[in-house]
Amino acid sequence: MIVGVDSEGHQVLGPRRIRWPNSQGWAQQHLTPQDAVVLEMTTNALTVYDEISPQVHSVTVVHPPYVALVARARGKTDRKAALILPQLHAAGLLPQLWVPPKPAPQLRALVAQRAKMVRLAT
Repeated sequence: MIVGVDSEGHQVLGPRRIRWPNSQGWAQQHLTPQDAVVLEMTTNALTVYDEISPQVHSVTVVHPPYVALVARARGKTDRKAALILPQLHAAGLLPQLWVPPKPAPQLRALVAQRAKMVRLAT
């Protein structure tokens, strides 16, 4: 779910649902180096982070439980979260999650594979 908000917090785009296969093309076409992006941590958040971070000014990944207003929202939906997250980001109220550098997940997978092989060998 995508929502665009200007520097004063006024909604200028969306809320709009973008399908996963179309997200990269949409990002290349619509995002600029002046944009700040807020992502709620989900399964694909780090993949989206890696794809769009070179195209924009900043990408902030937030953990849903840290966002009290979103977590407490009655009937929380993706649409409501998409509307609230940019407003909280503009106000400086979102703690950012640490995003591992690109090689870290690959190294972690390699260590896990080695540990599995050692267990199988013993």
